[in-house]
Amino acid sequence: MCSPTERLLWARLSAFAGSFDLAAVESVCTDLQLPTGAVVGPLIGLVDKSVVLRLGNRYQLLDTIREYGAEWLVELDEAATVKHRMIAYYRSRLHQFEERFLSSDQAPLHKALLPDHENLRAALEYAHADGELLPMAAAMWPYWLCSGQPAEACHWLDLALARQPEASPERVRALQWASTFAALQGDQATAKRLAGEMREQAGQLGDPRWTALARMCAGQASGFLGECDEAVADLSVALDELHLVGTDLDVALASLRLGRVQALGGRAEAGIAVLSDVTRLVGESSKESYIQGCAYGYMTVAHLAAGDIDAAERTGRRVVELHDLRDGVLNLGVTLDAVAWTAVAQGRHQRAALIFGGVDAPFSLLDQRRALGNPLLTKLHEQALKAAGEALGSGQLERLRRQGARLPREQLVAFALSQNDTPPNVPAQPKSTRTNGLTQRESEAAALIARGMTNREIAEQLVISKRTADAHVEHILAKLGYSFRSQIVASMADERCRDESPAG
Repeated sequence: MCSPTERLLWARLSAFAGSFDLAAVESVCTDLQLPTGAVVGPLIGLVDKSVVLRLGNRYQLLDTIREYGAEWLVELDEAATVKHRMIAYYRSRLHQFEERFLSSDQAPLHKALLPDHENLRAALEYAHADGELLPMAAAMWPYWLCSGQPAEACHWLDLALARQPEASPERVRALQWASTFAALQGDQATAKRLAGEMREQAGQLGDPRWTALARMCAGQASGFLGECDEAVADLSVALDELHLVGTDLDVALASLRLGRVQALGGRAEAGIAVLSDVTRLVGESSKESYIQGCAYGYMTVAHLAAGDIDAAERTGRRVVELHDLRDGVLNLGVTLDAVAWTAVAQGRHQRAALIFGGVDAPFSLLDQRRALGNPLLTKLHEQALKAAGEALGSGQLERLRRQGARLPREQLVAFALSQNDTPPNVPAQPKSTRTNGLTQRESEAAALIARGMTNREIAEQLVISKRTADAHVEHILAKLGYSFRSQIVASMADERCRDESPAG
């Protein structure tokens, strides 16, 4: 029933792994044979024939239909061309994000990319297959940083670096962010090793900017290890050099890391001064979220260490507001912990326990150590938990943490920003999980989806045909009322966190 043009578009749409909008279709699926101005008609025709699902202002192919279209795309000998256009399209959007990172556009640009998470992963896979992974992975850093996804970043950057070991500006750039994400993941040994490799290759290129950024990465790793003197020395030199040869973003990142080391290394006054410079560099009226959010977050820690509880409460509220502008789970988790530490220092132990519970699940979901393994942050967290337990009793502490764990994110953030000690309308513990309506086979398939497996990998694991695996996945989506595989992943992770965390 499809026209030739509709069949051609169907095949090309199979390159998208998740939902997509019209702008993506026009960039990835059009050429002289199917011009940009002529794509809306066949797209509407595919929606009318239920080949394409319409989801508000976005569209999607079900997995089985997508696989069928992909087979056509190969037969047409267009797979490489369409995938290359998809890589170029998402790299262009990522470069725009990088260029506007230090502005109020940061959070909106990040949110605009979130619905394309599965497509970004697909673009990375296509780039890996075509030998283009290094520039694509290096361009992903602002998305991974704002999303709080250091593990995924390390995975792709490691693949890219291993495939292209020769020194180049693109590789040095990838080393910078590979070192940064390793540090954020708590792997400081790897972060230092990558910073050393970056410095060596920057020297081969004779580029003073990359040499300064390599020194900055080494200082960051030393700072997370608690090696304050070494970190301050490296970061101070790097900052001076970047004032001469770096961009505003380079200077902001180096200043942020120097202020963080000082704040976490017992030099509260110096740290607050440097971090205040960071907020002035960005512009205090700016709605830039990540740099300012981290700066105010480490100011909060410095104020706590200095015993200025009122200042800690003010900066803590500000950082929650900033990180809530975007979906950065990791940053928001660290921030809410600091708000809870402040509440303990104020003697508001019930408030602290509820917030601690609300933060339990994100750290379990991200498989991250509390306080990112930093000695001072870990000490602050353990002291606060101990004080709350002594004031409330261990039983009451755990009961309140379980209540906090049931707060939806929006309600948890609103509670942290309020002056309340008891949140309104704490939801009851659910009696059954969302996946209880699945058959045993569907539950097994859902668990494999949560592990990141494709339908073909699920079929191999369960020893079933690919078409049967496709059917299982579509039944799971229908029963749970979901449109995306990522929603299954989130649902399974939520159940795992509820079962395994202290709040469970």
